[in-house]
Amino acid sequence: METAFDALGQILETEFDTDLNGWITDTVSREVWTKVRFVTPPAPAQSDEPSGAVSPERSAVLDFVDGFARFERGIRALMAAFLDEGQRFTGSTLDFSMKALSNAPEPDQALIAALPDVYRLRNRSVHGDAEPSSEEVKQALAVSMAP
Repeated sequence: METAFDALGQILETEFDTDLNGWITDTVSREVWTKVRFVTPPAPAQSDEPSGAVSPERSAVLDFVDGFARFERGIRALMAAFLDEGQRFTGSTLDFSMKALSNAPEPDQALIAALPDVYRLRNRSVHGDAEPSSEEVKQALAVSMAP
């Protein structure tokens, strides 16, 4: 496991100029990353601001994956209010989002129709089947962050 962690850290540093420890502590809940023995805790003055792992020069793919992770964490945070203490929403955030949007008093049909394409782009990006341009990332994040 340590070898895989080190290899991924080297790839992120080389390809995306991103520190794996910083990226994990910025994007994963503290409850989770503290259980990973390879993650070095940040200095005590941890805030919600991104660490030095977030660089304006990083790739559109990394921006997209990061933005999408924040979107999904937001959905899970909303769902937490409806779950028993200690439970975590493990369902499909796409299904939840589409159902919630469809049940709105005035559903935004264009947003509902665009959302599955955003998830597909995310999946293709994460699995290395696509590398979205900066413009595609802006459009996809605009859909996933729509009010």
